[in-house]
Amino acid sequence: MKKEITWEAKDGKGVTITVALETEKRIWADGDEAIVPTCDLVVSAEVDGLGCVGSGRPEKIAERQGCVARIGKLGLAADKLALIDAAIMEIESTPEWQAKIARQAQARRESEEYKKHRELMRKAMEE
Repeated sequence: MKKEITWEAKDGKGVTITVALETEKRIWADGDEAIVPTCDLVVSAEVDGLGCVGSGRPEKIAERQGCVARIGKLGLAADKLALIDAAIMEIESTPEWQAKIARQAQARRESEEYKKHRELMRKAMEE
């Protein structure tokens, strides 16, 4: 799934923000190319004539010159940030993303269970 948000900057250059959900990734594994399943949210910012100026989720900043957030070197006004946040929320509501969140929660529960058991065994071995 991929969402693109475009607008024209004050200087006339085109700005494109791409919000995508990657469900597989190509990796180079000791001479072999392999495709592995993944579930990553990828946000990138491009400006015409400059190429990629940043990636990652928008980072909130103190308001300055009308910008309330940034992605890399690109400052974002509140209305643009709202569009980007809406695209991120749409991707985070997909079944693939929800399954990832459920797997992470299950892994955290199992880890806590293991830590409790390990502590119990440590105490038992000390006696």
